[in-house]
Amino acid sequence: MSACPMHAIFATKLFLTVHQVLRVDAVRPLEELQATAKRCIASINGWLEFSDHKQFANWPAQNDQWLGQIKALAQDFALEDKIGKLKVRGVPDELQPQAFHFLKRNSVYCGLLTLRLNLLLQEGGHTLVGAWGSAIYPIHLYNACRQSGGLDMEWQDAEYIYQLHTPQRVFVGAPPRDPQDDLKRFFFMLGGSVSNFARNRRHGGSNMIVESKKGPRGLKTTTPVRDIFQHRYVGDRNAVLSTGNLTALVAIANKAQRMHVPLCDVGQLAREVSSQPQMTPVQLLACVREDIVAEEMHLLFDYFGLHQRGIELLRELKDGVHDDMVEYFGEEYIEDDSQLPFVVGYIFDIVHRADKAAEHLKLQYHGSKILNKASDLLKEFLEHDNTGMQGLMQTRALTRSVQYVHAKGNLQDVQVWNPQKWQDAQRGGV
Repeated sequence: MSACPMHAIFATKLFLTVHQVLRVDAVRPLEELQATAKRCIASINGWLEFSDHKQFANWPAQNDQWLGQIKALAQDFALEDKIGKLKVRGVPDELQPQAFHFLKRNSVYCGLLTLRLNLLLQEGGHTLVGAWGSAIYPIHLYNACRQSGGLDMEWQDAEYIYQLHTPQRVFVGAPPRDPQDDLKRFFFMLGGSVSNFARNRRHGGSNMIVESKKGPRGLKTTTPVRDIFQHRYVGDRNAVLSTGNLTALVAIANKAQRMHVPLCDVGQLAREVSSQPQMTPVQLLACVREDIVAEEMHLLFDYFGLHQRGIELLRELKDGVHDDMVEYFGEEYIEDDSQLPFVVGYIFDIVHRADKAAEHLKLQYHGSKILNKASDLLKEFLEHDNTGMQGLMQTRALTRSVQYVHAKGNLQDVQVWNPQKWQDAQRGGV
C-alpha cells in the first residue's frame, strides 16, 4: 500500500479543521455563495432592464456578452450545482451524490468562488461606469454645485467614491474650486481638451465634443487583495505574494475603517512583514484575512446601482436645463443617452463664459443661474428616497456587521467599526 501524499494529508487536515471550527455553521459558506450569486445576477439583470442597449464605441456588444458569462457562472455553479450534476463513474443513480453535496462540504471552495464572483462584479461595475461616464461626471457636477452653485447638502456616495478612488483619479488633482477649472477638468476626464468648446463648435451636434478614442476616464481598482489575487481566482496566473504586496495588504488593514474587530494586533503584524525576510504560513494567512475584512466595503460596493442612479440624475438634469441648452447650443446638443455626460460639460461651458464675461467687464462674479438650477435639481434628486446614500447603506447592510435603524433611515444610524476608538477603549480598560 503506497503512502498517502503530503498534499492529501494537508487537505484532509484543513477540511476537518474547517468543519470543527464551523460546526453547525458548516453550510453557511454555501449560503453566502448563493446569496452572492443572486446579488450578482440581480445587479446585471437590473442593468440589462434599465439600459436601452444602444451599442456605441465605449460599450461594444461583447461587454454584454461578458456580463452574460458572469451571470452564467453564478447560475451554473452556485444556484444549479453544475459540479453536483457530474455523474460519478460506476456508481448507480440512487447512490449518486445529492445536490450541492460537494459545495456543502467544501467551505474553502465556496469562499473562493464567492470571492471570484465579487471580483468579477466589481470589475464589471468599473467598466460600466467608466464606459458611460455615469460616476465621475455627476461627481464633477456635484463638486461644482457645492463650490459655486449653492448646494448645501452632502452626496455621501459621491464623497465615498472620490475619497476611495482618490481626487487625483476623479479630478486629476484636488477638487476644482472655480468655473474655469471645472470646465478644464471635465475635458481632461473625457480625454479631450478645452478647445472642444471653441466658438466654431457652437451649433451643437455630435461633433461638438471630441472624445478621446479611449473614452471617458474610468475608475481603477483600489483594493490590494483584488490586485494580488484576481489573476489567480479570475485569470490563469498565480498570485504574487511579494513583500511589497504583503506590505500593501497590511497597510490597508491597519488604516481602513473596519467592519469587524481584528483577530490579531495588526500594527505588530505590519512590523513583522516589514522586518522579516520571509513570512510564515500563519502570518501570510493573517495578512490576507485582515485585509479582506478591511476591504469588505470596497469589494461589495454596487457600481451597477451607482451607474443607474448616475444616468437617472443626468436624464433629469437634461430635462431640467433643456431650454437653456437649446438656447446656447441648438436642438442637437446631444443625440442619445451615451452623450448624457456632455450636459455637465455644457453647463460648465456656460458658467465659464459668464465668469470670463464678468472678468472682462471687471464685475464681481456672483454665480450662474444655470448652475443654481442644476444645484436645485441635484438636491431634489439626492433627497428622494435617500438617493445620495443608497450605495453606502446597501453595502454596509451586506457586511452583516452593522445595525441599521430603518425608522430613521440615515447613515448616522449605521454603527461602523472604528479601529482607533477600539484601541483607545482597550487602553482605557473598557
